[in-house]
Amino acid sequence: MQPKRLTQNAKKQLLTDCIKSGCVTDIANKHNVTRKTVYSHINKVSEAIDQSLNKPDDVLFYIPVTWGYIAMIVMLLFIICKSSVRNIIYFIKHAFDVDISVGKVCSILDEATAKAKEVNDSYRFDNCKNSATDELFHQGNPVLAAIDLDSQFCLELEQEDTRDHNAWGYHLLNMMDKGYNPDHNVMDGGSGMDKAFAEVLPKVKVRYDHFHVTQSIKESSRFLKNKYESSVTKCVKESTKLDKAKTKQQKQNQGDHLKKAVKEMENYDYIYNQFSILTTWLQYDVLQLQSVSPEDRDSLFDFTIYELEGLAKRHPHRIQSIVTTLKNNKEKLLNVVNELNTEFESLAINHGISVSDIWDICNNARYNLDGNQYDINLIKFYDKHGDCFDDIEDDVLNTIAKVHRSSSLIETLNSRLRPYLDPRKGFKKERFELIQFALNHIPLMRSANEKMKGKSTAEIFTQVDHIDFISLLGFQRFKRVA
Repeated sequence: MQPKRLTQNAKKQLLTDCIKSGCVTDIANKHNVTRKTVYSHINKVSEAIDQSLNKPDDVLFYIPVTWGYIAMIVMLLFIICKSSVRNIIYFIKHAFDVDISVGKVCSILDEATAKAKEVNDSYRFDNCKNSATDELFHQGNPVLAAIDLDSQFCLELEQEDTRDHNAWGYHLLNMMDKGYNPDHNVMDGGSGMDKAFAEVLPKVKVRYDHFHVTQSIKESSRFLKNKYESSVTKCVKESTKLDKAKTKQQKQNQGDHLKKAVKEMENYDYIYNQFSILTTWLQYDVLQLQSVSPEDRDSLFDFTIYELEGLAKRHPHRIQSIVTTLKNNKEKLLNVVNELNTEFESLAINHGISVSDIWDICNNARYNLDGNQYDINLIKFYDKHGDCFDDIEDDVLNTIAKVHRSSSLIETLNSRLRPYLDPRKGFKKERFELIQFALNHIPLMRSANEKMKGKSTAEIFTQVDHIDFISLLGFQRFKRVA
């Protein structure tokens, strides 16, 4: 009798009968197969049981490697490990002893990109109240990015040929179709972005990023400090040359050089010290949230610009550009203070105190909690507000924490994006859809905010827990048997 080829379900039923009944002949007759066939299946089960029970101690579990599993590994290597196509091929070859071509890897990533685009397009941006926009470059082409500041969710990530107002306007309109209409947007002063928001979203309050202003000030301060130290070194050298001069003419000439060097040193000493004082006031008394009232900041801002203009006449390099930036963006730089003042007015009404008292409490938050100045001011506040002071201070601090004054979070996005944009990694611009998906759905391993730790930005933005990014891309996540 020729052995009968059994289907998968028939094999399962046969093995079930073998477990329930020990008579091989009855089982063979029931399934119309030979006893040899029954014995072969029983032996397979026996071998599987032996293999399971005799598993070495250092083996955690066995993985069924299929093409679907390899496709998932390819996708994970790209979005988690930021691997290039060639490195993915090497990994698959050495890990599984399977050859996979460049075309196959690209095909897998293309399919994942298409599904990632569907997921990205499915989100609505109605609950985005504070956003930030920025531009970075990959291989000479601008990449336009936008995020929600409260959740760090990436709203837009597209590579374009240009970064003018038309390109930005196109993407703003696309985001508006998904409900994008924030109260505030923080940017670094790019002319294309600025003009696009003015034309497409004129009601959005544009806020100039404090991060880039502060960075520019620190770089200029370091430059002036180096110039001063170089002038000191030059004075020392000229003084040494004067000591070594032998003739009267040499001493006279070297003395003139020394006087010129001393004059240059005194000039740089004055410029550097004045610049440091003025920019320190600007950074910690005007731009910092924990400071004085808007009226005082406005006056100090104008005074700082006036004094910096005087310094720019003596040394225009770098200082003049900072003066121009501050003058042209005063309103956008101080917009955050005006917003804070509006929130403080509501707090003052709720607690029945004046707005100036709220600003005094806000200004006190700049001091170290363990410092003497904080304790001295604390005594005054308790005398004036009594036991209610703790509640007032908590409300003030919570209000400050909700206000964004810089786009440093989108700079964080840029740092997370950079490993994907290694100059050696060539990929088409559609791949940014997959990268945006990865940035939004891979959980954050660490965060200063405990509420964000272990969650993805998509979960924080949508308030939906446990978004499995692997299943969203159409892959079945491997789970070992308990």
